[in-house]
Amino acid sequence: MRSRKLRFATTAILLTGMMTLFSSCPLSLVFVKFNDPALEAIVKEKLGLRLTPVTSVDMLGLFSLDISGVGINDLTGLEYALSMTFFDASTNPISDLRALKTCISLRTLNLEDTEVFEISALESLTRLELVDLCGNAVNDLQPLIDNTGFNTDDTLTVDCVLVSGPSFDAQTTALAASGVTVFFCDCPPPPMTP
Repeated sequence: MRSRKLRFATTAILLTGMMTLFSSCPLSLVFVKFNDPALEAIVKEKLGLRLTPVTSVDMLGLFSLDISGVGINDLTGLEYALSMTFFDASTNPISDLRALKTCISLRTLNLEDTEVFEISALESLTRLELVDLCGNAVNDLQPLIDNTGFNTDDTLTVDCVLVSGPSFDAQTTALAASGVTVFFCDCPPPPMTP
């Protein structure tokens, strides 16, 4: 009986110590809130969590996510996807990218044909290598210029029909000067010369 009490006391002290340690840890266990049920369902399926809620620790196991064409309009919950390297959100009515700001491992980001017009959340994603903004009216590329990791051998695809003007031209030139390969989509063909 005495050894059982001693074992219980030791376990209680260990658990208390671990709880204290992990409560000050930035990766403490949190239940992830998704505002879009379709996004939650896809993440749960990808993580193999059918009946249990998604936690911040579960999200560390999310390395790639393809939600293309599903109709998702809110990315809340993905702020915990710290290990995600690939994200395809093309053809969704998404306009707010703030949830991606903490996805620090992100390398490939496909936002083609979404409703994105503001990309300040991408400035802190220094591991980005490929960004597709085709079909979006993004007229300020400064966050990618200010992104210290987005440069030589990286690729950006932007829309030249929805966006144009001197500022846009100067920004695409600045990105190209830093080594970024800039592709333009949906551009009208050049005029034919006789």
